[in-house]
Amino acid sequence: MPGCHVAPCTRAKGIDWCWQCSEFPCENVHFSARAYQIWLSSNQMMARIGVEAYWQLVKDLPHYASLAEHEGQKTLWPDD
Repeated sequence: MPGCHVAPCTRAKGIDWCWQCSEFPCENVHFSARAYQIWLSSNQMMARIGVEAYWQLVKDLPHYASLAEHEGQKTLWPDD
């Protein structure tokens, strides 16, 4: 995705997810405040419960909370 700093950073560090980095969380993601909170919560949850369990929780949810709000769908984040 153009402008995304996450993929090049994780690739350069040889990791799959931001939460695997010794510098997590960082400000290098360049997200809006809301997107940063979603990214942070998602990474923290993934670290806590594991990638597979996290995927089972979110696989049917819209990727972005704003999309979910627009479509009136349930999201993982309680304030959405």
